[in-house]
Amino acid sequence: MKKYIIPQKFGDTSLSDISSPKYDRIIEFPEGHKFAVVLAAYYIKDVNEEPCYYTYKTQEEALNAIAKYWNDYCYEVIDDEGYQRWDIIRCGPVGKRFDQIK
Repeated sequence: MKKYIIPQKFGDTSLSDISSPKYDRIIEFPEGHKFAVVLAAYYIKDVNEEPCYYTYKTQEEALNAIAKYWNDYCYEVIDDEGYQRWDIIRCGPVGKRFDQIK
C-alpha cells in the first residue's frame, strides 16, 4: 500500500486547504488505486475515524465520484506518485479528464 503524507500547515489556513493546522494527513492508496480525492481539512471531525479522503483506481472512477458526491465540496485530487496535484479539465466531446497542474 502506497502512502503520502500531507504535512501539517502552520500559520494561516483557509477553509479550502487540504493541509490541517492540527496534524499531518496520511493518505493511503490501496493496491491498484491511483487517485485520491482529498477533502479540505475543514471537514474532518476525527482524523482517526473519518480522514476525509477517498481513493479510486482510475481517472474515470474519480471523476464520476466527484460529479456524484464531491462537486460541492472543497477538495484536491492527488495521485499515488507523490502529492502531484491534478485539476479537472474538459476536453471537448471526449468528456472530462485530469490534467496535471504545472
